[in-house]
Amino acid sequence: MTRELLLVEDSDDDYEMFLRTCNTVGFKANVRRFADGDEALAHLRQLNWNKSGDDHLPALILLDLNLPGMDGRELLDVLKQDSVLRLVPVVVYTTSSNESDIAFCYEHHANGYQLKPMNVAQLESDIRALIDYWFTRVVSPYTFPIRSSG
Repeated sequence: MTRELLLVEDSDDDYEMFLRTCNTVGFKANVRRFADGDEALAHLRQLNWNKSGDDHLPALILLDLNLPGMDGRELLDVLKQDSVLRLVPVVVYTTSSNESDIAFCYEHHANGYQLKPMNVAQLESDIRALIDYWFTRVVSPYTFPIRSSG
């Protein structure tokens, strides 16, 4: 099973820069993008995570906060209240260094909060670290059968 990163990002420029940097650092997993929280949630809810194949939960969700429609704060809250989707690690990936945003995200069980860097060298370093941690070092809950607790 190919591991997937789900990127919830409305900026085409940020998305393209993220993809270019992933290619530069040799990240081989699938990156699936959604431009708003509603699309991302609809996609996640239609997946059949009890089967093998293409319909599987992502290994990681990178979530921008400021999105059209359902914003990142709302999506985070919904994901972490769902008995299965809450198992997917969510790293907030945003330009907001607002203390109330950071506090909100951790209070709603974000697995991390990362500021988008302002230069290419820092972006490359950050993405290398992110990929190394979430795709190499962390043991995924999907190694084992997923059981819904209701």
